[in-house]
Amino acid sequence: MGWFRREPTADDALVATAARQGWEPIVLDAFSMIPPSHAAVDVHDLGSRRPPHCAGRAMRASLGSGLVATVSHVQIHRNEYEDEVYDMVRWPVPADAARFEVLAGADSWNHHRLGDRFGRDGWRSAAVSDGVKIRLSRATPPDVAAIVTSDVVEYRTMAALGAQVRHGIAAESLGGQAAVFVWAGVAQRGADRWMLLCDAAVAFAALVDRSVPVHRDGGQ
Repeated sequence: MGWFRREPTADDALVATAARQGWEPIVLDAFSMIPPSHAAVDVHDLGSRRPPHCAGRAMRASLGSGLVATVSHVQIHRNEYEDEVYDMVRWPVPADAARFEVLAGADSWNHHRLGDRFGRDGWRSAAVSDGVKIRLSRATPPDVAAIVTSDVVEYRTMAALGAQVRHGIAAESLGGQAAVFVWAGVAQRGADRWMLLCDAAVAFAALVDRSVPVHRDGGQ
């Protein structure tokens, strides 16, 4: 009888992927290892007087198209029965980049504290391609909204990648930060997920870059 070979844990898979790709280990706090919107409203009470125990690991990675990002895995132990787990690629973006979110086979809008993440302007939804949902700020200028809601190859790329990841892939550009992530209740095994997330981050970064108003380049 042969031995059953298990996939590496999420943490071990991140370490192995980092070694192959030449990523640099770094130290981050838990707030920096969850999506910007989740950190902004402190979904998990990380800043409370009795914050939950967290265990995580982070790397600095150079990805395609010159993108430099942090790649991280964090497990937040809410109690002995509940965990919140994030596998994420995150990077800074210009403050005037469009505020929008993308779901590629994922569901990340199910926490009551996230309802006001777009501020008083609120949000609207849009359909761009099969397998992809978008929400964007109602304050988005029409020309930028047209860019964000176009059915472009990057969305189709994200849809294809999200279909290969358990729980799908979510992405957001909010408050000068962008992130592509998986949010789940259980840490997922396997190494392939990390490169799928990185590929999705490169696609999403291209979308975010195009959403930056033209006036940043001198008003041309």
